[in-house]
This record gives sequence, C-alpha cells and structure tokens, in this order.
Amino acid sequence: VRFVVHAAITDSIDDYYQEIGRAGRDGQPALAVLYYRQEDIALRRFFASRLPKSSSFAAIVARLAGQPPVARATLAVAVGVSQRQLSALLAVLIDTKAVTATARGVRLSSRIAAPVIVERAVALVASRERIENTRIDMMRGYAESIGCRRQYLLGYFGEELTTACNNCDICADNAADGTAAGIQPSHARRGPLVVADFAVQSRVKHVLWGDGIVMRNEHDRVTVFFDRHGYKTLSRAAIERRNLLRPLR
Repeated sequence: VRFVVHAAITDSIDDYYQEIGRAGRDGQPALAVLYYRQEDIALRRFFASRLPKSSSFAAIVARLAGQPPVARATLAVAVGVSQRQLSALLAVLIDTKAVTATARGVRLSSRIAAPVIVERAVALVASRERIENTRIDMMRGYAESIGCRRQYLLGYFGEELTTACNNCDICADNAADGTAAGIQPSHARRGPLVVADFAVQSRVKHVLWGDGIVMRNEHDRVTVFFDRHGYKTLSRAAIERRNLLRPLR
C-alpha cells in the first residue's frame, strides 16, 4: 500500500495510527494524507455523545428482576429496543457486574437495588463519553500540531522520540523555510524534561481526576491518561503551583 488518505479525522489517534500503518509495510516509501476541518470535530463529538437513556437501563433491570434467564430476543421486545441497542445496553450492565449473559439468556447477577444499578450504569457510560471526547481532543491536537507529527503520535502512545522525524509535513515546511534538516520545531527543540516523578509511563494521581499514567512529559506541560477521565494536558506551572499531581509508588 503506497497511499492512505483520510477525508476527515478519525475518532482517535489509535484508529488513525492503525490505519496509516497499513502503508509502507514492505519498507518502501508511502504517503499518509489527512484532510482536516475544525467543523469535523463537532460531528465526532455528536457521535461520541449519544448516551443511552437511564430509562432503558431501568426497563432491563425491571424485566429481569426475580426472573430466570431471559432470552435476548424476548428482552429486546419487552424493553422496546433493537437487538443492536440491547447488546450495547447489556454490555454496560455486564461491565458493572449487575447482569450475567449466558447461552440460556440474560439474568441479574446482583441483589443491589435497581436504582443503584441504573446509577452505576449511567455513570459508566458518562465516564466512557468523557474518555472518547478526550481522544477526539488528542486527534484534534495532532491535526493542529505545529511540531513534528511523528513525535506527537509516538508521544500519545507513551514513547519518546527525541529528534524530529524530518519526514512529516511540519518538518518539510521547516526545511523549506531554511531550517536545517534534523533540527526540531522550536517547542520541541529543547527535548523532553527529565523529571523522575513524572517519567513517561509512570503512574500518577491527580487531586480531582484520580489515577492516571504519564504519556508525554515536556518542558511546559505533562499529558496524562486518567483511568476515568481520559487524556488531560496539564501545565507544569499549574501542577507545581497548586500541587495537582503526585507520583504513585
């Protein structure tokens, strides 16, 4: 494959990286092109924000309460949703350990009160929506980056590239402007700040967002993937001034 062309941004860098990785697998030159408009962000957020209604979870729990395993088809009709919608709803309830699905059907596996089950399911969906939105933010950051794109991509996955790739469009523009090949963009030229407490791939805890893992560590900012809130880029000055982040030993 010599070319991979995206007509719009993907939902996440994970998807984008996998798709462009299909090009050049034979070791020969290949080209990846991304067409980007800021308007596309709104569309991605729309698809990421279609939350299931709490009433749908409540209807499932009510139908399963005190019953033996119920067939999926029967449950879908009782709740008034499609088989596809039911599968998505059940996946959330299964992840909260409130429901068990077997070959015989679906049944409640928890004796917790129905309102609590619904509350936990809605909270889980909301958490996943937050994470998906941060993935979109990171994809937007890639499209709007003024630095080496390969450094950005690898940084997203927790890998450090200490020199610019001299192969992406940003590096090509720098070369065209008279910047010598191999010289990094101004914001990355200084190299990563080596701080043991916030080393890439180390676990940290934020005062509000809880536990996370450091993905990028730059001179003026630290990017962390938080388990329940997704990707956040934090100002180093704010971290130090307000003691927002601490390492987990």
